[in-house]
Amino acid sequence: MKQTTLTTWLLKLPFKFAIISLALILLLSFLYPFIGKFFHPESQTLPIDSLFALIAASILASIYFAIRKAPKIKMDTPSFITIHTAQVLLMFLLFSVSTYLLLSNQQNLLFRLMLMESKISGATSILILLLSVYFLYMLGLEIFNIYVKVRCMQRFNIPAWKIILSIPFGFSALWVPGYLSNATNTKKPSQGIKSKWYTKLIKWTTKTQLNTISMFVFITVLSSFFAGLNAALLTFSFALLFGIWTLQTGTKQFEKNMAKKYSSVAVIVNLVLVVIFAYTYIFTPQTQSNVQINITETEVISTQGQ
Repeated sequence: MKQTTLTTWLLKLPFKFAIISLALILLLSFLYPFIGKFFHPESQTLPIDSLFALIAASILASIYFAIRKAPKIKMDTPSFITIHTAQVLLMFLLFSVSTYLLLSNQQNLLFRLMLMESKISGATSILILLLSVYFLYMLGLEIFNIYVKVRCMQRFNIPAWKIILSIPFGFSALWVPGYLSNATNTKKPSQGIKSKWYTKLIKWTTKTQLNTISMFVFITVLSSFFAGLNAALLTFSFALLFGIWTLQTGTKQFEKNMAKKYSSVAVIVNLVLVVIFAYTYIFTPQTQSNVQINITETEVISTQGQ
């Protein structure tokens, strides 16, 4: 297998995904009136949800194509640390830049959006295309971040069904050990680095276990800015679980049995959290509605009483 570089994961693959997905979106959007008329010949206006469905289908097809064409490299610990750390740093930078630009140009963007109802200028069309590529590139970067995590899990022979059933809440439990494992045991990483300063950073990170943990904490805190605080806290919780588990069994024994008991715990925790969140989502709004009705009824009765 040919050795990949950071450029492959940070630029080439996400940018290729962005271009392909944008091309599919534009193509299906162009064909949308013809497709809509075929399925709704008597309708004067076409349902907008069908257009959103075509856009979602374009993105899903692009994700499938991107993953199929992605390099199938062996994701040893130093390689995973190299790629994941760089992806998080870049995603934090892109998220910070996009947030600043959106907040600082909020009024201008709203004005351009209002003008779009009547006409779209050439400059506005170019701006929309550039923003689309930018945000699709960010999406592609996140997709390949998930991909390298899955490749890291496969190094521990975790079954695919367990990886799937760990999504979304237990997913971090399965990739955290791949980052915090003893990187000094790997003689030749599969991931190449051309940047001198980044090579020094990764060498420092993998030199000692304390350095690895420090970098892990740093990039997890950074990820909370674009992934959310809850996701970061969940990652830290599973990192603590991994630490306690390895203290009890030892690192080598843990890695041998990771695909069995530990991954099963991750799946169970995920399913429990899914049930809790689903229950909360389904029943909490109904409870709030009943409380509001009771308060209204109480106010009416109180007024009548006066």
